[in-house]
Amino acid sequence: YLIRGSTVMASYGILAQFPNLSGSEAGDRFGDHLSTGDINGDGYDDVLVGAPQTQTVDQSGYATLFFGDATLSNVGAGDIGLKLSADQAGDLLGPVASSGNFDGDDDGFHDIALGAPGADDHTGAVYLIYGGAALSGQHSVSARARHQLAGDTPGDQFGFAVAVAGIPSDTSLFGLMLVGAPMADGGNGRVYSFDGSDFSLD
Repeated sequence: YLIRGSTVMASYGILAQFPNLSGSEAGDRFGDHLSTGDINGDGYDDVLVGAPQTQTVDQSGYATLFFGDATLSNVGAGDIGLKLSADQAGDLLGPVASSGNFDGDDDGFHDIALGAPGADDHTGAVYLIYGGAALSGQHSVSARARHQLAGDTPGDQFGFAVAVAGIPSDTSLFGLMLVGAPMADGGNGRVYSFDGSDFSLD
């Protein structure tokens, strides 16, 4: 459910009065991962939702971007701006972050990072997709990704969690991204940090 901010939040009672988003099939765990950011640069935050277990048999996963507007009418109507599906069975595509600037351009578009901790025998991967006004349609994540990061070792589950830890500053246009790999180092786990400039993005 999406609830509009207000000074009278205490008076809100029935969630049914608010827009809500739903997954495409039973068991896909739509809503397991959520992030917001102005991906299309229109001044309104958009909503990115991960569903890591779509098609329960193969657990490939997908992420859906819903464009925001002044009234939440687009989001409430389930207006899908972009749907990205995993490349392979077992990828578990779903962990999301969408408020970073990873391309180094002060272009007003937030960029998207998507984790797939099950990719490549659970080595894991993270895909970077640049924001823009023309994002639309349904695609495989690799078809839209400008860059892909991979884990070190099978079983690491690199991309299990993805977060933006910093925003561009006066001295750097690149955001900072953190990626969790909870099974790295024999299950001790590891968190990787990447500055956008580490990727040599074009």
